Amino acid sequence: MRLARFLYCDNGGVIRGKTTGMKGLPARLEDGIGLTVAMMAMNSLDQLQAVEGMGPVGEIRLVPDPDSFAVLPYAPHSAAFSCDMLAGDRTP
Repeated sequence: MRLARFLYCDNGGVIRGKTTGMKGLPARLEDGIGLTVAMMAMNSLDQLQAVEGMGPVGEIRLVPDPDSFAVLPYAPHSAAFSCDMLAGDRTP
């Protein structure tokens, strides 16, 4: 494996994700990977919508579920995790 994808479902039902290299994976399994809150205000055409509280300032964490690990047969050297979205204080 070279890349691990951290997948989540946004408010519009679109599966999105972020990718990390394998070197950074051990730390990201515990702490997750950062995601701007604004991503939850994107529509299916990737246009940022005006939603109160979901602007470009602020971050959530995508924390992977280790049990969801899957090698991706359609993407060489890649794997994926389903993630929980957590606030900075580790609440959903």
